[in-house]
Amino acid sequence: MRTDGLAIYETWDLRASVVPPRSQLFNLSPIGLGTPMVECLTSYFSRLAHAHCLSPGALTQYELMPHGAGARHMFSRKTRARSYTAGINGKDNVAANFVSVLGNLTSRGDLKYLTMIPWKSLLPSKFLMRNVAAWCPDCLLGWEQSGKPAYVPLLWTLEVVKFCPHHRRALRLTCPHCKRPQEVLGQRSRVGFCARCRRSLASDSGKDDSERYWALQQETPEWEIWVANQVVRLIKAGLYYPPLLTREQLSEVIRVATDVIGSSEFARILGVSATAVYEWQIHGVQPTLMLYLRLARVLNVPLADLLTGRAIPANIYSLCLIGLPHWHNVWAPRHSTFNNKNAARQMKAALRGVPPPSPMAFAKRHGYTHGILCVNTFLTDVERSSSDIESITRLALNNGEPQESRSFDESPFDCTTTGRN
Repeated sequence: MRTDGLAIYETWDLRASVVPPRSQLFNLSPIGLGTPMVECLTSYFSRLAHAHCLSPGALTQYELMPHGAGARHMFSRKTRARSYTAGINGKDNVAANFVSVLGNLTSRGDLKYLTMIPWKSLLPSKFLMRNVAAWCPDCLLGWEQSGKPAYVPLLWTLEVVKFCPHHRRALRLTCPHCKRPQEVLGQRSRVGFCARCRRSLASDSGKDDSERYWALQQETPEWEIWVANQVVRLIKAGLYYPPLLTREQLSEVIRVATDVIGSSEFARILGVSATAVYEWQIHGVQPTLMLYLRLARVLNVPLADLLTGRAIPANIYSLCLIGLPHWHNVWAPRHSTFNNKNAARQMKAALRGVPPPSPMAFAKRHGYTHGILCVNTFLTDVERSSSDIESITRLALNNGEPQESRSFDESPFDCTTTGRN
C-alpha cells in the first residue's frame, strides 16, 4: 500500500488527566506566614470573605456554620460574643474549630500558625486575647502607600501587646474619625477600615481613648516595647514545633529564684500572692502570659527561651529588677461607690412619673448597669416600701457598681485594669 501522500500528525494521549482536588473556597495564602508578623486568623477570614465578595457574616452563615464552626450570635456586640470572636485567634476549641473547618474549605494545613494554638498547653486563656481590635496606624499607612494589602498581625490581638515594636508607638483601639472601638471580627468588617463609619483606620488624628478598653494597665513605653519584642520572638519560635516548658522545669526555675530572695519577696515582685507561686511550683498551675513576661524579665532570660525550656536554672545567680513595673493585685477588692440612700431616693422620684419607668429604664437613666435584672413589668404602685425599692434597685446593679449610661459603641468593656494569676 502506497503511503507517499499521507500526512503524519502528532499523537494524542487519550488517558484522563489527573486533576488535583479542588478547594471549596479560595486557597488564599496568609500574609506573613513564617515570620513573626504573621496574620491572625480573623484577619485571614475577613480577607477571604472579601475575596469572595461576601461579608464575614455571610461567609460564616453559609459556609462555616454548616460545617460546625462559628455561632449564631457570634457577631453580637455583647461581651460574650466579643470574647467568642477574640477566641478565634486564641488556643481553645473556638480556634481549633475555625482552623479545622477553614483548613478543609481552603485546602490549607497551616492555619494553626495564625493562632496561639502552638502554645495551648502553656498559656491560660485569662488575659491572653484582646476583646477589641488594635492596630498601628503607621503600619496601615505604610502598607497602603506601598500598595500592599492591609492585615492584622497576630501580635496585635494579644492583650499584653500595647505598642508596635517597629514604629515604637502605642496601638490604637478607637477609630480616629467616629471614636468608636472595633470588633476583632465584625459581621461586615473589612481589614483597615472602621466597621461603623467605613473610613480608613490608617489615620492617626484625634485622641485615642484606648485606656477604657484595656484589660491590663499600660506601663512605661520602655516596658511595653520590651514586651512587644519578646512576644514577636515567641510567635516566631512557635512556627518550628519547639519543645515546651514542662511542669518540672517551671518548678525548678521557681525553686532557684525563691532560694535567691525568698518566696514572699519573689511573689511581691511578680505582683501575685505567695499562694499563687506555690500553685505554680507544686500543683502545675500555669501563669498567665503577662506573668511569664514578668518572670522572664526577673530571671533576665528571653520569653521564648523560658517557654521552650531553654532557661537553665543553674545559671540563675541573681534576679534583675531594672525596668520591672510595679503590678497591683487584680483580685484586690474594690470599694463600692454605690450609695444606697441616693438610689432609693432616685427610685421614689421615678415612681412619681406617669407612667412610672421600668427598673431597667430607671437603671439606664441614672447610670446603673441592669446586670441580672429580671423584672420586666412597669411599677405602678407608688406606695412601695423603702425596702422594696432598695431591693429592686440592687437588681439594677452589676456587682453594686454604678456606671455611666452608654451604648456599647461608647461604653467600656467588662474588664479590670490590672491583673494577677
